[in-house]
Amino acid sequence: IFQYTNLYMQHMDVSSNPNSTYSYDRKYVSLHHLSTNISKRLNVGIFESIIWKSNRTEGVPGFDLQYLNPIIFYRPVEYSLNSSDNALMGVNFKYKTTNHSHLYGQLLLDEFVIDKLRNNPDFWANKYGIQLGGKMYDAFKIENLSLQAEWNFVRPYTYSHKVSTENYGHYQQSLAHPLGANFNEYLFFADYKIKKLLFHIQLMKAKYGGKIKNDPTSYGNDIFMSNNDRPSDNGIQMYQGNLTNLDYRKATISYLINPKTNFKIETGIISRLFTDENGSSTSNFVFFALKSDLFNRYYDY
Repeated sequence: IFQYTNLYMQHMDVSSNPNSTYSYDRKYVSLHHLSTNISKRLNVGIFESIIWKSNRTEGVPGFDLQYLNPIIFYRPVEYSLNSSDNALMGVNFKYKTTNHSHLYGQLLLDEFVIDKLRNNPDFWANKYGIQLGGKMYDAFKIENLSLQAEWNFVRPYTYSHKVSTENYGHYQQSLAHPLGANFNEYLFFADYKIKKLLFHIQLMKAKYGGKIKNDPTSYGNDIFMSNNDRPSDNGIQMYQGNLTNLDYRKATISYLINPKTNFKIETGIISRLFTDENGSSTSNFVFFALKSDLFNRYYDY
């Protein structure tokens, strides 16, 4: 299966001056994904993407037709343009362990230099991310019980760029992970359905290095900050900056009123514990909702 995508995005630069206006900059993302079934149980794929600006060359605005190339890879195209566009690539897999369970994962490489990784693993440009997970359907032979566990790890400065308008973000939101980079995360989901009752449990535990108050240095978590604002080229460690821990727990009970529109009434409780070097805060609340997930089709591996 081959997939090619080209998207137009608009970057919004937000000034710290409350009296200033927003400035906008056009940028595009082009993506390739190629996957194949190695066997009846194993699927392997390779993917790449590149963020590029239509006006990166001063006085020469326009659309780079070279990035419409449907043939993988983008790196030769980037070099031929002598550009500084933000490219990344990686591999992914899905392995069917049983008829009711599978494992999945992916490895992301961003400005990956193999010599630096071998000889200087703390070099700032050793930017990569790892995802590993597993999912079970009708777990432990219990009908309609699904379980999922996942681990995500992303090195500092991944998805960022020396020019903030060429990062993997859109309207001040990350296109990759909400935590940006420089984080380690564990996730667990459990869903169970019995007749029209639905039960959901979600657990998340994350650790990352955030911003230090009144410090303009980028420690690799905020992808909207320039790579050039890093503290050094070497000695880049995980969780550098403001060491932060985040614990999130959610439990819901829903009653399905109309299966055709997935209309339901729901109640739940959320607990969130946030701790960093400046202190900690706890948030707990109960909610009630009427929901209709008209096109809620999740195919998350």
